[in-house]
Parts: sequence; C-alpha cells; structure tokens
Amino acid sequence: MKRFIETMKKKAMLCAAAGLIALLTACPTGSEPDPEPEPEMLYTQEFWGEWLRTNPDETWYISGDVVTVNGSPRANVPVLRKASEQVIQADSGGAAFYLYASRQADAVFTGTVILDDDLVSSEKARAVKSPGEMQITIEHIKNAADKQKVPINNDGTFTASHIISNDDYEISFADSEGNPVTAQPSIVITPQTPDEDMGTFHVGEGFSFKAAIKPKTGVDMTELYVEEYYDFTLEISNTGTGDIAAGTYDYSLGSNGLQIAGFASGFLPAIPRGGKGGFNISLSCAAVQGPSEVKKVDITVSAGGKTWTDTVSLRFNREPLEFTLRSAAAIEAVLIPEDTKSRSIKTLPEGDGTYAARVSVPWTTKPYTLVLSAPASDTGYAVGVNRDPGKVYAGFTDANHNEPNNTEQNATLFYTEERTVMVSYLSGNDIDCYTIRTGAEPPSKMEPIKTDYDAGTEAELAAALAGIRDSDIVDSGFTINITANFSASLMEISGNGFEHKTISIRSKNSAVHEIALNQRRSLFTIRNGTVTLILENIIFKGLSDNDSPLVMLYSGNLVLKQGGKISGNTAYSGDGGGVYFGGSGTFTMSSGEISGNTSYSGGGGVYATGEMFTMSGGEISGNTSSS
Repeated sequence: MKRFIETMKKKAMLCAAAGLIALLTACPTGSEPDPEPEPEMLYTQEFWGEWLRTNPDETWYISGDVVTVNGSPRANVPVLRKASEQVIQADSGGAAFYLYASRQADAVFTGTVILDDDLVSSEKARAVKSPGEMQITIEHIKNAADKQKVPINNDGTFTASHIISNDDYEISFADSEGNPVTAQPSIVITPQTPDEDMGTFHVGEGFSFKAAIKPKTGVDMTELYVEEYYDFTLEISNTGTGDIAAGTYDYSLGSNGLQIAGFASGFLPAIPRGGKGGFNISLSCAAVQGPSEVKKVDITVSAGGKTWTDTVSLRFNREPLEFTLRSAAAIEAVLIPEDTKSRSIKTLPEGDGTYAARVSVPWTTKPYTLVLSAPASDTGYAVGVNRDPGKVYAGFTDANHNEPNNTEQNATLFYTEERTVMVSYLSGNDIDCYTIRTGAEPPSKMEPIKTDYDAGTEAELAAALAGIRDSDIVDSGFTINITANFSASLMEISGNGFEHKTISIRSKNSAVHEIALNQRRSLFTIRNGTVTLILENIIFKGLSDNDSPLVMLYSGNLVLKQGGKISGNTAYSGDGGGVYFGGSGTFTMSSGEISGNTSYSGGGGVYATGEMFTMSGGEISGNTSSS
C-alpha cells in the first residue's frame, strides 16, 4: 500500500509539471508578443482609391474598411460592385448610381537603397552586407489594409506596385526575416505621378536625409508643360537617428534640358532628427521626347563631414489637350486619362441659353475615357478636342445616335485624326461613353466652329449657307439669324456639304422679319436627303405671278415651328403654291402658318407626295388650287 501511494504521488507530480509546462507554453511571454491581427477588410484592392460621382458632385475615397465622401466618413455605405475597370456601381435601396475612377491603386514607384555601412553601429545591421539581403515594408498611412513587403535587388533597386498616386506611404527597412535593420525611423513619401522614381533611400544610423520636391500652391505635378517656369519647394528631411549639423547643398541639372531660375547651391541650416528644411526653386523644361518625359535633379548635401546624394523626378508634358463641352441643358461628365487623375466636368450657363465647360489635360497617345450624363433633362451636346464646337448641337434630337454606348465595353470610338468634334444627344438619366484617341500627334488647335450667322441681305444669306456647306462638322446644327426685312431668291440647299446638318432660320430680335421673293422660281430649294431646314419666327413671302412653289422640297427634311410663315405665293404652273413636297424626306409642321397661297395645279398650300408629312400643330388656311 505504501509503495502504491508513493507511486501515485510521483504520477501526480509528473502530471502537475506537465500541466505547468503546457500552461507556460500556451501563455505569451514578454519576448514573444502575440502577432498583430490582420486588419478587417471590407473592400478589396480593386476598390481602393479616389472615385468621382457626378450627381451630386462628390469625391469618394475607399480604403480597406472605410469609405469617405468629400473627406467625411460615410454612414450606410451602399452595396458597391465593379461594373468595369473604371466604374463602380453603387446600389442604395434599389436606386443605383455610378462612381468613376480618379486615382486607383494602379501606379508604381521605383527607388534605390544604399546601405551606409560607415554609419551603422548595431550588430544586427552589420549582419546585413548588401541591400539584396533586405526588404522594404510599404504601408499606406490611412489604409491599414494597404501594406506590402517589397524585395530589394542586389544593386539596391526596387519597384513598388499597386500604389495610389498623391497618397502618403510609410517606408521601413528590415532584413530578410522581417527584423528591423537599424533604429532609423520610417520614411514618409508621396509619389505624385503614376511611375515616379523616388530617388535614393539611405539606410543606417546617425544622421541621414531624404529629398522631395513639393509643388507650390496652384501647381499640379501631373500638369507640368515645357517652356513654362514652375515654383517648387525642394524639401530636405532628416530621416536618420541623429541631428544634421548645418551644411551645404547643391543640385545638378545635367544636360536634360532643365533650366533654373536662381542659385544651384547654398547654405543648409541644421535639421533635428525628424525635422525638415528646404529651399525654393524655379524650374523650366525646354523640350521633351514624345508626349512627356521624366527629368531628374541630382541633389548633394554635405554636413558633419559626410556627404549624401539623392534624386528627385519631374514629368514634363509636351502640351495640353483642351476638351470643350457644350450643351443645350446641364450635363455632368468625367474625363478619365490613363496617366493622371480624372476630372469632373459640369456644363454651366453661358448667359445666352447655352451651357459650356472646358478642361485641359496633358496630351498622350494613350486613350481617354469620357463619360457623360444628363441628370435633369434631354439635351443635345457637342464635344470638341482642341476646338470649341460652338452650338453645332442645336436642333440635333436623335436620341439613338451612337447608341448603345453606356459602358466602357460599347463606348463610341472618337478618333481626332478623323474629326475634332462629336455631336450627339442625351436622354435624361442616360449615359454616353466615349473612347477618345488622338493618334501619334495631338490635333492642331483650330478656330472655334462658327454655328451662328447673321443675315440682313440676300448676299449675307447666301454667304451664311455657303459657310454652313463648307463647314467640316457633320451631325451638327447651325443658325441663321435674320436681322432685317429683305428680298432674295434661288437659295439652294443641295449637293455635297449639307449632309447631316440642321439649319435653323429665325428672326434675331423680337420682331418677326420677312424674306420676300424677288424673282420667279422658288425662294428655297432643298435637295439633300439628310439635311434639315427649320423655319421659326420668320416669314417667307412669295410673288403674285410666280411659276413655282415658294419652298421646293425634293429630298431632306423641312420643319415649320412657332412663328414660321409661308404665304403670298401664286404658282401658275406646277403643283404646290406654298410648299411642294415630293420624293424622299419629311415635312413636319408643329406650329406656324401656311396661308394665302394659290396653285393653278394641285395643292394651294401644300402639295405632298413625299414619304411623310406630319402636322401636330399650326394652321394651313386660305389657300386655293385649281384641282
């Protein structure tokens, strides 16, 4: 029995010891902390970045777990899904709207790491013999989910991808096992262009520096153009573990075409650890190869018996490309270039009953995406590239033109080598998408399109029609404003040049003016199958002894609107005293008046054998015919 009890005691002691070991194994110790939990991620990388909403005008920012709108966290975030690469569809209680890409996680930046062996004092750092034995941790300052480890090549170079331009990132250095190399604090950088070289990163202990070039107020780093001077601050940050004593700086532009206004060297005051210094600099670029080119500035800092070098980069563009949007009612749009941030566009009243907006972006051979919507009402519109389209949309009402084109996949292709203006029509709540390509060279800057003409004489009316005929713009609208009463005859809208054009003839002022026929034959002859002539607040007056209809419509489209009047014509031969409508085309009368006309054949007011005569308003009265 005694032996049995002692055996049981030994077994109990062994079990207690095993339990204690298990307990100690399970409990964390001060030298082995719990691994940091992964941040909760609600939105994956394809959603990260800045997005634009057009109605209302909002800027959305999406990170791994937070959505902000105009800088404030959004409650009750709608369900977000990618409709395409550059579009997010947001569904909120059955109502959907769209967000358009402005700055996505698709940029890269490069850099070079230099290991300052003579500054290293820690044993751990001495174990790292080359940059290739290190890795970089790059962490987005405002998005905990955006964290990546990037290897470093043996020559010190590295490339970081999935970067959002103009956002702040924190960089730290570790060995291949993830252990910090030095006590050097992390470095904050802000890549400002989609493929920026961030220069040199000095890794060591003691004092060190990092250079960055920052724009002055009003300077957009993605819109730097040749032959213009820009003001910057060349910022020097102390990224080391000690203070930088006062020293000197100088920078070299080499032979890369950069020009400087000011001194290229100077005195650098002392900079404490974590502090910043710097100086102002004005730079210009004489020329670039291709649409744009990166130019580098080499910087040298000498202090405390040590010398460091770094590089900052600037991308200069050859020239801007100007987009002009004009419409009859308010339109909202987003212009999405591939290499710079997107622009939100909204046409605003011009004071003459039209709406307009203009935006410039750097020219590139890469395509631009343009997305338009009409939130309030249907409207015609025109887009011009390096050309003001004027009011060429006037009278354009074809809602099916270019349709369907409401996604990137079925976007209408717009080649500026073929045309510099696109005319179309937006129905309320519809979306039009364009892919705009400029080719190997930017389109030349052209004079604004003349769409409005004044005419107070027969010669001015003929000149206005000739100008419309000779315009290279199709699918477009033109207006001839009649400024006085005058007589005319034999006005022809026929032959090449009038295709797919809409011509409105109307009185310019409140008074309704009259164009009187001054010799036998028709006042107007329309002989082009795709032209449209609109008469509004204007009187066409014929002759009492004419031999032809006042208006002859063989092919094309004639529209009579409010205040349009065709009267006082007697045709002794042929059909139609007021209007002869035969052949192909349409005659639409929504208002106006056809009266006091006589035909000694058929159709005193209108003789119609054409394809379609539609009368929804107006008056045809007081006309006579012999048959």
